Amino acid sequence: GVTGTATIRAGMTIRPGRAAAFAAGGALISTTTVPPTISTFQVGAREAGNGALFGEAITVRVLPRAVSDAELQALVDALPAPAAPWTPAALGSSLALWLDASDASTITLNGSTVSQWADKSGNARHFNQATAASQPTYSASGLGGQPALVFNGSSTFMSAGDTLDARTSNLTMMAVAQYATSNQPGVLIGKTRFSAATGRYFLMRAPSPIAPFVTGTQYATMSSQGSAGASAQSLDASTDAGLFGGEWNRAVGTGYTRVWRNGIATATTAYAGDTDDYNTTDQLWIGAYQNSTGTAPPTAGSYLNGQISEMVVTLSTLSEADRQKLEGYLAHHAGRPDILPADHPHKLAPPTL
Repeated sequence: GVTGTATIRAGMTIRPGRAAAFAAGGALISTTTVPPTISTFQVGAREAGNGALFGEAITVRVLPRAVSDAELQALVDALPAPAAPWTPAALGSSLALWLDASDASTITLNGSTVSQWADKSGNARHFNQATAASQPTYSASGLGGQPALVFNGSSTFMSAGDTLDARTSNLTMMAVAQYATSNQPGVLIGKTRFSAATGRYFLMRAPSPIAPFVTGTQYATMSSQGSAGASAQSLDASTDAGLFGGEWNRAVGTGYTRVWRNGIATATTAYAGDTDDYNTTDQLWIGAYQNSTGTAPPTAGSYLNGQISEMVVTLSTLSEADRQKLEGYLAHHAGRPDILPADHPHKLAPPTL
């Protein structure tokens, strides 16, 4: 059988008393004995709807006869080759950061905690934490059965240093994350500190108004500070794994700050727009953000009590097609396509190139 997310070519032939299944490339998957008659023929599920397909059937060919093993293999090999999977690398030069806990080569362990989470974007924006007591814990099956970094809500965070300034760009951030409680704030990622100043931004769950960070009703929040502050917030008390996204569009006259949850835009705040060059000295952190002096310990209440499994940041606002591909990729990679809306173009199958 095939488990996880995969695109395959396969076939089966049924002869008196025997069935054989082959995959593309010549591999015999299995043989089994079968009853002399088959009552029904279905595509997408077994009898009575059991074993329903969650995905797409692209090409199905049926011959009203048994074939030899060699002929079956030839038929399978003649099926269209699966398309290459889409990954954030397809975003090209706009890809600014890509963290992926399922890629063991990006995780540096200090026992059970993580001292470095390496960036896969090619921009070397690696997150580090040298202090053992402040290192998040690595969990091989922490978020929906997938690897994740676990932040304890009181002392753990990581820093990539002074990097990923907005400069003159727009910004998109998206993470697969899970909060441990329904009523606590917590930063997913931010280049900011506990004071307002131009060029700062963060994606988190926070009260409204954002400061002070207090326990209570929480909102998914994307906040930006440019020519003026703009925060988009939507009520969020979920403790389920999900997609958190934010956009900062700086177009003069039509700009906005927007927050996304599980493929749906849940709040948008108008932003006047600007063409300024934002180059701050603030550090890029995950799991918390800096205090008002721009140093550690982090601002009280900003600590994340939860998990992050994957995160992508682009120095652009994405087209609808690219944003939906990113959402589809992240949801399927996390094993949670169910969180996407029913009409999402990549709910049934991950995006391809």
